[in-house]
Order: sequence, then C-alpha cells, then structure tokens
Amino acid sequence: MKFANVSLLASLLIVEVSARLRFDCVRVPYIICDSPSLPKVCASNGVTYENGCYFDKANNKGMRILHEGMCSRSEGGR
Repeated sequence: MKFANVSLLASLLIVEVSARLRFDCVRVPYIICDSPSLPKVCASNGVTYENGCYFDKANNKGMRILHEGMCSRSEGGR
C-alpha cells in the first residue's frame, strides 16, 4: 500500500513538471526543447514529436497530443 501511494505521488509530480515545462515552451519562444527525459508524443495530426515542447513550438492550432510515445501507422504515423 505504501509503495502504491509513493508511486502515485511520483507519477503526479512527473505530470506536473512536464506540464510546466510545456507551458514554458509556449511562453518563452527561444527555450531549448532538447531534453532526453521528456517522452515523445503523438499528435492528432499523426506526427510524432520529440516531446511536448516541440509540439507546442510547432504552433499546432486545433491539434492535440493523443498520447505519449510514437504514433502508430493507424494514427497516420509519420
């Protein structure tokens, strides 16, 4: 039970930090997005971006991130 609570807390912390990093990418246009710790993301346009920061910098109006990881062929993966 203790392990599950610690794991949940760690997961929430990672999501929060990742969300803050993505916000900074949009707000600060010259930010460098290279970070091996951020996961690749699959966007609704079928493109796999190196991370959410690159997705945000691509200024994808009307698109959203579908999931972490690479897009599959069925998602139009490119």
